[in-house]
Parts: sequence; C-alpha cells; structure tokens
Amino acid sequence: MQVFTCPVCNGPYYLRKDTRVRVRCPHCGSILDTDWRSIKVVERGVTPFPPPGSKTPLGAVGGAVLGLAIGGPVGAILGLILGGLAGVVAENPLEAEEV
Repeated sequence: MQVFTCPVCNGPYYLRKDTRVRVRCPHCGSILDTDWRSIKVVERGVTPFPPPGSKTPLGAVGGAVLGLAIGGPVGAILGLILGGLAGVVAENPLEAEEV
C-alpha cells in the first residue's frame, strides 16, 4: 500500500496496487495517472470545501466554539481537543478507485 497526495486538492489517497494505474481522487474527483514516482493530472476535478488539509484546524475551532457555548471555558478547551482529534481522523487517506 502506498499513500499519495493529489496535486489538485492536496488530499491524501492510497492505492493497493504497485503498478502504474489511472485512478479517481476520492476528494475532488480528478483523474490521475499514478506511478510510484510521479502523478500526472489527466482531468481536473473540483476542489471540495473545506479543502482536505484544513479539517483539523476547522474541527478544533468548531469544537472550541461549541464547547464554549455549552460548557464555558472548560468546555471550550475540551471542545478544542475533541474537535481537533475529529479533524485528524477526517484527514486519513482514502482509497482511490481505479478508472
């Protein structure tokens, strides 16, 4: 298994095959020729909102705001931690489908 980063949206994806393969990015839908050394964009997709690299900070800020509204300063700290952890989990590489 090898993890790659999409050049269009910067989203991580992984492949189970070791050979050159044409795949669709699970984040933005771009079609990519993926090899062990290079990635070529065949067809550009649409970058999702929020972009894949921003889920951790957005989760942390969202958790802090929600925690502050519900539990005050202690809730804000717990929400910051839990929201950040949820964002990290959301940024795990997804498996790309072969096209």
